[in-house]
Amino acid sequence: MHADKDTRRRAPRELAVQAMGVLGAAGGGLAVATALLPPPAEGSEASILIAGVVAGLIGAVLLLRRPTLSDPLLGVLTLVGTALVTISTHEGGVIGGAADNQMLYLWIVLYAFYFLSLRGALLQTAIVGGAYAWLLSTQEVTSNQATTQWLVTMTTLLVVGFVVARLRGNIYRMVEELSERAYKDPLTGLLNRSALKDRVAAERAQAVRDGIPLSVLAIDIDGFKELNDSLGHARGDEVLEEVAAALVLSTRSHDVVARIGGDEFAVLLPGATEAAGRAVAEGVRREVGRALRRENDGITVSVGVATGQNPMPSFEDLLRKADLAMYAGKRAGGNRVSAQTR
Repeated sequence: MHADKDTRRRAPRELAVQAMGVLGAAGGGLAVATALLPPPAEGSEASILIAGVVAGLIGAVLLLRRPTLSDPLLGVLTLVGTALVTISTHEGGVIGGAADNQMLYLWIVLYAFYFLSLRGALLQTAIVGGAYAWLLSTQEVTSNQATTQWLVTMTTLLVVGFVVARLRGNIYRMVEELSERAYKDPLTGLLNRSALKDRVAAERAQAVRDGIPLSVLAIDIDGFKELNDSLGHARGDEVLEEVAAALVLSTRSHDVVARIGGDEFAVLLPGATEAAGRAVAEGVRREVGRALRRENDGITVSVGVATGQNPMPSFEDLLRKADLAMYAGKRAGGNRVSAQTR
């Protein structure tokens, strides 16, 4: 479960690929400029130029083709970025115009902590630490200076990385919460009409593909307006919550329960024939009656059932038929199940 939450609270893979492309193109451009502009590199300008061209080509491919990359592949590309930064900085030397290229390690760490898992980010940071330690060992600085510089740089990278990871987690947690609010009814916790439409699209497509039936229940609370008028809206809200709980208890685990407005509910029954839909509807009616009987409100529900099979009607047609059946039941006295298949 924790892995699923970590995945949901990370940036989309397509954004990760695009960001990697931008970093590759920008880093490649800087490396080429370093090789071509004065002062001359202490090492091989050709190596810096090759590193820049490689980074630029990777960036261009990612930006133009935008392939779908897994976390391991993104990790490999991040590792390649570390290698290219290390090569260009080493070949540039202290006075060769590339001494500050080590700041590009910050790009690597920020990318890793934002787009990769925490474990992957820490691994990338450890690799950066090893590469930077080797880089310092090749420069003409004392061991004390190198140690201090390494500690300050790596501590800064880790602190910034953890801050970015925390901010990323908070951002995507808020996005997740907002998404849930957008798709859930705030009073009952059931799906709302918009969420139901999204689920219907998937279930209907599967029903058409597999040639299986699809049933819909339309549920309306009998006498709800009178209850609101006599007992107040607070009690009315409690009744809505109790009916919602009863619907969840009396339906199957893979059924889709939603509040679609006011005292109206709908249940999507994937794979249910008319007979199965009627059976679920009767269970709903009995469970609501049992749950509400404890409060002595005399609350009941009317349930309409509509079933479709290939050629599968639209969900709107099914819901309309279920509504018609439900209202027929209400006109007949309520507290009953009615079905309409045509």
